[in-house]
Amino acid sequence: MKRYRVFSILSATVLMTATAYAQITTASGQQPAGAPSAWWTDTALMTRLGLSEVQKARIENIFQTHRQNLTTSKDALEKEEAQLSKLLAADPIDRPSVFAEINKVIQARSDMERVNATMTLEMREQLTPAQWTQLQTQPTGQRGGRGGLGRGAINSAAAALTYAADKSITLEGRVAALNLAEPRSAIVIEVAGNDGKTTRWTGEMAGFGQLTQQGWTRSSLTVGEKVIIEGSPSRDPSENAVLIRTVRKVPEQR
Repeated sequence: MKRYRVFSILSATVLMTATAYAQITTASGQQPAGAPSAWWTDTALMTRLGLSEVQKARIENIFQTHRQNLTTSKDALEKEEAQLSKLLAADPIDRPSVFAEINKVIQARSDMERVNATMTLEMREQLTPAQWTQLQTQPTGQRGGRGGLGRGAINSAAAALTYAADKSITLEGRVAALNLAEPRSAIVIEVAGNDGKTTRWTGEMAGFGQLTQQGWTRSSLTVGEKVIIEGSPSRDPSENAVLIRTVRKVPEQR
């Protein structure tokens, strides 16, 4: 029973990392789509919780304190996942090497979850019991993943490191590719500049499983369709990347 209570506390703490929801508007209505984000950057949620300026500052400071470790563990996980993808694409497949790499991926993911759990636990300590209770009553998409020390927590921490949640960018272009996959999905669009040159931008969204539960299919968007996407730009100005909040189809002129 004691071990169960400890696990429950850790699971609930990690749920504090949030998933903000985007949506795609079509001629027949709206299809919601998830995009990983971080709850402490959600101004509306913090207002509903009644966080003081001191609490907000302390929570942001906690994130900045753990930021480097999060970055390092995120990079390590992505490196091992990339290596595993290469091994799985080989022909013939080297089973011993694949299983060895799977263990490395599991270890890297565990390391990142541990760093993230420590950070979110410290954030939890900045909340009052009433604020904590209110946070747990928020819809799943506004307070974290589906539970446990899982990929939802990884995605939200990674998103906070990669994208500037306090900034917004709007892009209009044509769909070059739609990749609905796990753990992240992506839309690639080609944006025409004033000089006539085309630039490719990649928009990140939630994983295929979450998107399909919200109405997405592989035919929700097709290559060549004109869309407008809005979201948070990459913290690195040299990267043409955005964490998508909304996607809207643009009717073609006939």
